[in-house]
Amino acid sequence: MKLKKLLIAGLVSTTSLSVLAFIGTKQAEISNFKPFAIIIIVALILGVVAYYQKQLQHH
Repeated sequence: MKLKKLLIAGLVSTTSLSVLAFIGTKQAEISNFKPFAIIIIVALILGVVAYYQKQLQHH
């Protein structure tokens, strides 16, 4: 069970890093969208981290 949560957390962080890298490569095309996207990604990461910390506290 712990391994599964760790795997999901790792997957989420890898995905966010990939998205950030993709945004970096498309920077010229989506320069207006970039700050908005970064805010969303950071908020998602923080949400996931908070969720997993909450789950760990219950166990």
